[in-house]
Amino acid sequence: RGQDVVTNPGKPQVLIGKFAYGATDKDLKGEWVDVFVQASFCGPWKKLGSALTSDEGEHGDTYGVPDDGGMVFFEVPAADRLGRGVWPVAMRVRGDHSMARVNLYVVSPGTTAVVFDIDGTLTVSDAEIWSQVADPDYVPVMFAEADRLTRTWASKEYLLFYLTGRPNLLMNITRDWLTGQGFAPGVVHVTDTDGQIYPTNNGVGRFKAEFLTRMQGLDITFFGAHGNAKTDIFAYQSAGIPNARIFIIGPNGGKEGTVAVTSYPSLIPIILTLGDGNYTP
Repeated sequence: RGQDVVTNPGKPQVLIGKFAYGATDKDLKGEWVDVFVQASFCGPWKKLGSALTSDEGEHGDTYGVPDDGGMVFFEVPAADRLGRGVWPVAMRVRGDHSMARVNLYVVSPGTTAVVFDIDGTLTVSDAEIWSQVADPDYVPVMFAEADRLTRTWASKEYLLFYLTGRPNLLMNITRDWLTGQGFAPGVVHVTDTDGQIYPTNNGVGRFKAEFLTRMQGLDITFFGAHGNAKTDIFAYQSAGIPNARIFIIGPNGGKEGTVAVTSYPSLIPIILTLGDGNYTP
């Protein structure tokens, strides 16, 4: 599994993968992983290079993510850096051909974006994901027209971010659920460490706030934000997103000056009246 990567044209492009197996999430260490990119729409896959999966702590936090073992840190060679666009990346273990897939977003400075929490914001409750973990055939229930809400923002030319406090090992089922339910494409980012999942301002709140701040360092402007929890409000306000465009569904709606959302069918007409973005994939 791996996190989607966002960067600007000409800046370093560091791809990070995690390779672990089984119910205990046992790290794969000291194995070669080949990195490929699909550098044109529906075109062939190009090999960028290879890297060894790590021992715990081998890379420290050089790349802003603690190395807890079984990880690949691969910087795209300068000669092969991708230009503006969304580039599918595949990291394939040589030994068994198991695969981690991520997307590399290369966006222009000044890009406008909207961020979404997932649990309790797109799904009807925080418990939906755990029902899926207990029963892999269970499909988490989404709020009515949550999918159309995301497509509405995308149609107005905003880059979408799905930013969730889910643990890293749930990345793949998170991607599959978003795609399977028809949500608009966007950057998917889960937590990097166990400490970030705690439902407090110092846990998931700080994780989200720091991520948004890093993205703002790429000159990405977050025009709006969707959430349901007090930690979402903390994160979005910490990142300077205006209260008038922090949309909170559920019991915390309207707190701290945010916009209370009763339903997405009633919110979508309001979204349509707001200004347009400038993101073109």
